[in-house]
Amino acid sequence: MATHDDRLAALERRVTSLEIRRLHDEALVEDHTPVEQGENLREVNENMTMLLGVFWRQGQDIREVKERFGEVELRLNSVDSRLETVELRLNNVDSRLEIVENRLTSFEQNVNSRFKDVDNRFDQMDQKFDKMLLLLTTITNKLGD
Repeated sequence: MATHDDRLAALERRVTSLEIRRLHDEALVEDHTPVEQGENLREVNENMTMLLGVFWRQGQDIREVKERFGEVELRLNSVDSRLETVELRLNNVDSRLEIVENRLTSFEQNVNSRFKDVDNRFDQMDQKFDKMLLLLTTITNKLGD
């Protein structure tokens, strides 16, 4: 399949060929044609010249579009690179947050364990105070009798 530039070059060659043929026919027409046919041919020639201008401008537009697509591609590659950098940084932050989470979980377990130990000691002290209260009540009752 021919590239766009190849097709455009072929079209330009074809239009140039038609222009040459037109000029040749125009010379023949001036020599052998009536006025009405000459005017018709002149109109055809003018239209061909306009088409040639249109094709030439479209070729320029296509080249400009290709250049701009190249610029867009470069910018997209730059954006991709930046996004990859951001992704790496986010992964780094993610791993650090996991480490912090693990430390906090360990800390929480340690604190909970210590609170259980303190609760157990308070329960033991409550039992001892209950025994002392019972003994004091018994002694107070005996002294009061």
